[in-house]
Amino acid sequence: MTWIRIGVDVIADDHLTTLNNARVLAKLSTAIADSFISVWDTKYEYSFWRPITAIREAATDGNDDTEADASWSPLFGTPNHPSYSSAHSIQSGAAAAVLLGLVSDQAFCNTIGTDMRCFTGLAQAAQDAADSRLWGGIHWRFDNEAGLAAGGDIGRFALAQDAFNGVPEPASWALMIAGFGLAGAAMRRRALRVAFV
Repeated sequence: MTWIRIGVDVIADDHLTTLNNARVLAKLSTAIADSFISVWDTKYEYSFWRPITAIREAATDGNDDTEADASWSPLFGTPNHPSYSSAHSIQSGAAAAVLLGLVSDQAFCNTIGTDMRCFTGLAQAAQDAADSRLWGGIHWRFDNEAGLAAGGDIGRFALAQDAFNGVPEPASWALMIAGFGLAGAAMRRRALRVAFV
């Protein structure tokens, strides 16, 4: 997944501990997963038509100011699910919010297939991902704006959760249990000594 790869590249430059790297990636992947749950729920709640349908069937929209263009096609292949809101936008908004909250923003380049794109920072990359769907002709601008906004909220929600705090290592648990055992044994020995006096 593109944003996980971006996250791995970006955190590498921050020289975080292993635990903090794991925390960033856990919050990042959780926010992305939550954004997909949200967007699919939204898409099928509103069932809004794609540009290709709206443009080709404009004569049926009840608006006399629009004209149908039956030969219009987008630059990208149109997915066979509703338009609102944009999945690219919501996952990009969520990922950018998490990364901006946990690591240093920085310029970076990303390769998808044979194409390389360079960005001044994470927010620009998220906006570019959203805009690509508009430029490709498969989303409306409001799909992208709503997706970025919802994704940002989801990312900030993930940042606020404490579910990804460190878990003690097995050696720490063993030391704690041994300490309780020694403390219990000392208390028992003291209780026995007091009982015999």
